[in-house]
Amino acid sequence: MARIRKSQGEAELRRRGLYGEYVARRKQLRELYRENGQNPRDAWRTALRELLGDWAPSEERPVPMVGGDGSRNVPRIPLEAWNDGEGSLRETATWVSKNIGVFDSRHFTSPPPSREAVALLNWVNASAGNESEFWTKIWPKFIPSKLRDGDTEGFADDGRHQLAIIERIESRG
Repeated sequence: MARIRKSQGEAELRRRGLYGEYVARRKQLRELYRENGQNPRDAWRTALRELLGDWAPSEERPVPMVGGDGSRNVPRIPLEAWNDGEGSLRETATWVSKNIGVFDSRHFTSPPPSREAVALLNWVNASAGNESEFWTKIWPKFIPSKLRDGDTEGFADDGRHQLAIIERIESRG
């Protein structure tokens, strides 16, 4: 397999519908590597190789060339091609996270929720520093701090639990 970036391989796996299988295999390999005294951080390469075989990014999705300032020589996806949708900030961030390393709109995992999502993806793909900033400063704001069983939308605290406690205390007093 040609040398590719992790985000490019993961984007291709999402496009093929194999991302879940990749995550499970990567987890297995991490445990195996730990048991054998190998570096578990290398598991992603092996899992990508197993699932993608000899796949390499096509010329339509170039391997970005990184400059000394961290900038990448990648094509920008034109914003004019997209309607200004009503996607929420969470939908935008989630969509961008699934499309990092995708440089051609024909290979998006799904249509973008808004023009802002495409603009944010362009910004993230433009440099390694931007991608790092996305993962360390933007993405964590959309990770719920607490999940209820079966809740896929995250933790939403509307105060019901606290009001129920207050009502119980007042009814006793």
